[in-house]
Amino acid sequence: MVLTILLDENIDGYAEYLSRFVFSSAWSDISSLLGVRIVTFEEIGLTKGSPDEQIWEFCQQQQIYLLTDNRNEDKPDSLETMIRTRTLPTSVPVFTISDIRRFRSERDYVEALVAKLLDYLMDADNLRGAGRLYLP
Repeated sequence: MVLTILLDENIDGYAEYLSRFVFSSAWSDISSLLGVRIVTFEEIGLTKGSPDEQIWEFCQQQQIYLLTDNRNEDKPDSLETMIRTRTLPTSVPVFTISDIRRFRSERDYVEALVAKLLDYLMDADNLRGAGRLYLP
């Protein structure tokens, strides 16, 4: 099993940072067991500025979990609109970082975020249809 996490374009610069925590000695057994893979838009062929609708559909088709820092519903094709109107019982959820400032600056917060993320992923099949899940 491989569980792929796509970092939203505005946080893709944190791929290495997040990976250091996800694959640290504290979490490597779980992340390896789950087959966690962290990717960026560039790595999977999406361009920066891709419409939210395209990102949503790509993630659903490929069964990839999007990790974002909270996109809002500011237009009819926004990510929030996609989540509210297109989530099916089989849809993979979107993970949302609750406090991006703390994510960028507080080690304890990142540790808690990774713990919650891996906890969610251990129960991945039961999360389908959840829409948006906040971390931590």
